[in-house]
Amino acid sequence: MEVITPVAELNGEIVGFIDARIEQSPDRMHREMIYCHISEIAVSRMRRNRGMGGRLLWAAEDWGHRLGAKFASLEYHAANTRTNLFYQERMGYRMASVTVIKRLDR
Repeated sequence: MEVITPVAELNGEIVGFIDARIEQSPDRMHREMIYCHISEIAVSRMRRNRGMGGRLLWAAEDWGHRLGAKFASLEYHAANTRTNLFYQERMGYRMASVTVIKRLDR
């Protein structure tokens, strides 16, 4: 499995990073599909809204594309509306599946 962790640096300080890996779909119907899975992205609070997250994401997508990925995938919390705006409206991601959870405290 190919993995990459580019970082964003400003004045010698790491202010963001992204973790990505190349994967094949576990679905037997889509085994030939290669995608770049973004497992984590973070930008320090003081450096947000300055384009660093977008540049990190583009770097990971470009890396994945060069390795044969046809799609990029990622997950985020549904209630995080700011993240939703970033991924879907600014970066062009679209919903492809829905995961539901249920608390089992009794």
